[in-house]
Parts: sequence; structure tokens; C-alpha cells
Amino acid sequence: MTSRIEYRRTGRDLNLEGNDLVHASLDGRVVYRNPWVGTRMSEDDLAVATILADVGRWAREEGPAPYPLAQACQDHLLSCAIDEAVASGRDVTTDVEDWA
Repeated sequence: MTSRIEYRRTGRDLNLEGNDLVHASLDGRVVYRNPWVGTRMSEDDLAVATILADVGRWAREEGPAPYPLAQACQDHLLSCAIDEAVASGRDVTTDVEDWA
């Protein structure tokens, strides 16, 4: 079965609201809603805005750290494994490390 990802946007097909992401869905189920509809930010800008808002909540002690160091270390390990696999042309496996 193939999954289907869809983006609901304004500003297309004669819609004069301006180009804006409203939500993203996977197999018909909404998995992301843009909290800044109307700002016309790109998906990259929305990601930055989300991290900045999360950091603000964390700094005010109103929420968890937005990207915990343990998760970042595990993500970096995976990135290094991908680089190694590409350079060597062979499969590379990793484990979930103690820090994760």
C-alpha cells in the first residue's frame, strides 16, 4: 500500500488569499496544522518559527526542551552512518545508544 501525502494550500487555482500552507495530511489524516496561517511563510520558515516558539516556551519554563541533546546525538549518529554507507557502498547499522 502506498501512502499519500497531501498539502492544503491557499493562493492556488484562482484562490486569491496568497500562497500559504494550511495543513499537511497523510492518507487523509491531518498530521500538521500551520499555526501561522496568513503569514505566507515557506515550509522551511515554518520549521524555524516552530523551533523558535518552542525555545521561547522552554526558556520561560513553560515547556520541554525543543530538541533534546540525546535525540540530537542519536540523529547525528544516523547521519554519520548514512555518510559511511554512501562512501563505502555497503550497509551500515547502528544501535540505540545509552544516551538515547
